Amino acid sequence: METCTLRSWPADGRRRAVVSRILPEIDDPRFPVKRALGEALCVQAHVFSDGHDRIEVRLRYRHQGDSEWRE
Repeated sequence: METCTLRSWPADGRRRAVVSRILPEIDDPRFPVKRALGEALCVQAHVFSDGHDRIEVRLRYRHQGDSEWRE
C-alpha cells in the first residue's frame, strides 16, 4: 500500500487528529479494495481529535498507472 504526505507534522511531534479505521477493508486491511472501471466505491473513515477544533478530512486517490494524486 502506498501512502502520501499532505503536509509535515509539527516539529514537537504533536498529532492531534487520528484516523482509526478506513472502510471498506479486506482482511484487516491487508489487501486493497478493487473495483471495475466506472463502479462506485463509498469510502468511510473514523476520524477524531481532542478538543473542540474543527477537523478537515480529504480523500486522496489515484488510479493504477497514474502518477498524480486526486482529491
